[in-house]
Amino acid sequence: MRSCPLLLVSLLAAGATSMAVAQSASAPGGWPRSMPLPPAGAPGTTRTVIQQAPTPGLDAEQVARRFQVAGDQVYDRKTDLTWQRCDFGQSWDESSGWCRGVKRHATADALGEAARSDAPGWRVPTIDELASMMEVACRGQAKDVPPVFAEIEHGAGMTYYLSSSPSGTPDGIMAQQCMGSMAMSVGLGRRYTSITHLVHSGPMAGR
Repeated sequence: MRSCPLLLVSLLAAGATSMAVAQSASAPGGWPRSMPLPPAGAPGTTRTVIQQAPTPGLDAEQVARRFQVAGDQVYDRKTDLTWQRCDFGQSWDESSGWCRGVKRHATADALGEAARSDAPGWRVPTIDELASMMEVACRGQAKDVPPVFAEIEHGAGMTYYLSSSPSGTPDGIMAQQCMGSMAMSVGLGRRYTSITHLVHSGPMAGR
């Protein structure tokens, strides 16, 4: 009988973690700073507060040191990868400094076929490549620092960026999502339709 309060505390803690994850998707700038658990339901249980420090923003020096940005392309010196600056299907508008057009939604396999047909030399990234980009794209930036990746979606509508990497299931694919200011990897079915960001190895061609 003495183990019941400890079990309840564990269950309450697990519930709080789920609540924090759910709320982080809709909270601009990341997770809430604190999240109280429901009131104690039995003698010996306690209330707990989950603390989450804000994710530091990227400053201009960090951006300039890591990235070479030119028009519709971004070269990441850390990974030796060049990214399209916009989501696949969009194009970079230099006059507005932002992306325009419609993002292409399809399965990961269909996006790969479309990239080979419509964007020769570009491809759907592996999950490791995608994670290296999302670790920066999901983070906040100082207000006076132009965004490196202009239109990365942050959790709204549970948008996943698809990779070319299989998951641990026979018919699965890996993807990434921005939950607030953090990147999260998930496994999805291969028939799941969503968006991606195209990449190629090495520095920008002709720049």
